[in-house]
Formats: sequence, structure tokens, C-alpha cells
Amino acid sequence: LGKKTVSDETTESIQSISRMIAYLADRFRKFEQGDYEF
Repeated sequence: LGKKTVSDETTESIQSISRMIAYLADRFRKFEQGDYEF
């Protein structure tokens, strides 16, 4: 395995942040529609 470059790590954190945002946005949409379940 090669060493990770800074840009690799930046890309990964950007991807995980956007996944988190997409997940939260999805939960929020469901909450607004009233079919929110914990």
C-alpha cells in the first residue's frame, strides 16, 4: 500500500462529510413528511 497523500485524505474527508450531510438531509426530509422513526 502506498503512502496516502494529503489530497487523498482531503478527498476522503470531503466524501465522508457529504455522505453525512446527505444522510442528515434524508432524515430531515422524512421528519418533515411525518414518517420519522427513531
